[in-house]
Amino acid sequence: MNTITLVNVDLEIISSHPLDKICIAFSPSEVSHIYNGKSRGSYFASFEADNEGCDAETLIHRICDAIDMFDEDAKEVWNKAKSRVFDIGFEYTGGDIATNDQLNYDVLRRVVDLKASIAFTYYPPPCEEEQKFTIHCENP
Repeated sequence: MNTITLVNVDLEIISSHPLDKICIAFSPSEVSHIYNGKSRGSYFASFEADNEGCDAETLIHRICDAIDMFDEDAKEVWNKAKSRVFDIGFEYTGGDIATNDQLNYDVLRRVVDLKASIAFTYYPPPCEEEQKFTIHCENP
């Protein structure tokens, strides 16, 4: 049996300018700050909508609602960003039956209006070895 389960919706932002003002603007919302710092010569920040059994569209709308509430400083940083990506993450457990999901026009329009993109990440199920947490140390 095919199983695709929504894991999360992340928002990833890349900019040549610091993203601290966006992190602050997201603080009072239902969007969690995951990372903010430098990566490969650019500023990178990652956020995640709190997932309480919601679908991807609801989570994207939740992030968009928070962005709509940004103050002018955060909006300026948002507009200067090089990349703004809503990354929808699914866990795929395999199978032989086709399955699909869709995003409706309303959510696509909001993402486009924010000059953002949508990415899809499909995570394989963890294998038994990955489910166990082990650390192997070797002496030099």
